[in-house]
Amino acid sequence: MQGSENGSPTSTNAMGQGKGSSGISYSLGDRSARGTLPQPQYPPGNIKGKVVVNIKVDRNGNVISATAPGKGSTTVNSALVRAAIKAAYKAKFSKDLGSIEQIGTITYHFKLH
Repeated sequence: MQGSENGSPTSTNAMGQGKGSSGISYSLGDRSARGTLPQPQYPPGNIKGKVVVNIKVDRNGNVISATAPGKGSTTVNSALVRAAIKAAYKAKFSKDLGSIEQIGTITYHFKLH
């Protein structure tokens, strides 16, 4: 299932490649998220931005590598990057026993409160 580029930024559906201005989206081939993707802990301060986390997922759906900021990020703020990476490691995806590892991204939109 793919998200729409014109999708709602307040949608509770975390799947796809939408470009909403808030929330979480991901791109990982045909895999789906197991449950909802973990929300990052918003760091203190008046900061905002989009952090794209490059992920590697094992055949069981566990994130085994997470690096940021990836291509498409709008911030390199270390607090936002750390929060995004920490949340990405908690994400779980569907199993794919036919592959060893798969590469994708999770995008976190941090907005001002």
